[in-house]
Amino acid sequence: IILQQAFYNWAIAISDRAKARGRTKEAEELWKEVVLVIVCNLAKVCIIAKLSAIHNYLKITAGM
Repeated sequence: IILQQAFYNWAIAISDRAKARGRTKEAEELWKEVVLVIVCNLAKVCIIAKLSAIHNYLKITAGM
């Protein structure tokens, strides 16, 4: 979550800087890129948590 917050803050700063220089298209593209990174990172966290839960379940049901 801390990494996502850092990416979010970075995106706002970069986007604001691009907008201030009149480069709104660039700001929009940078924002989309960072949002994609955040979504991908959250998806990875969810997948890892689910795999861990499955692993733990299998250990318990196998009597380990």
